[in-house]
Amino acid sequence: GVAALDTTLHSLLDIVGLERYSTMLKGVHSICKFFGVAYISLFESAQLWMIGLWHVAMCALFVVINLVIVVYQQWLNQYWHGLLFSFALADFRAVKAFTISSLSLSVRYMIEYCGWEILFIF
Repeated sequence: GVAALDTTLHSLLDIVGLERYSTMLKGVHSICKFFGVAYISLFESAQLWMIGLWHVAMCALFVVINLVIVVYQQWLNQYWHGLLFSFALADFRAVKAFTISSLSLSVRYMIEYCGWEILFIF
């Protein structure tokens, strides 16, 4: 859930023209995750749950940092009302367009995947 919020917020920042900030923060996030996992793996008796906990903690920390910076800088002020107080499922045209697009892409992906599976067997 936290990763979905993080990805959505970064995508929105990319759309509104703040891709440089978004990329820099994602880079710092990735570096922190890498060095944390390296430390846990090398100097602790590493178990899988420790690495998972580190990933979740870093994701939560960077979502909070990102939200604080975005709110402080007021970059998304014109979008907060639509993000928080609208119910997109009430718009039938949008739901219909989304459903048609997603079904088309899903069927296309399944056909492509089945084609590769058939080629792999033979």
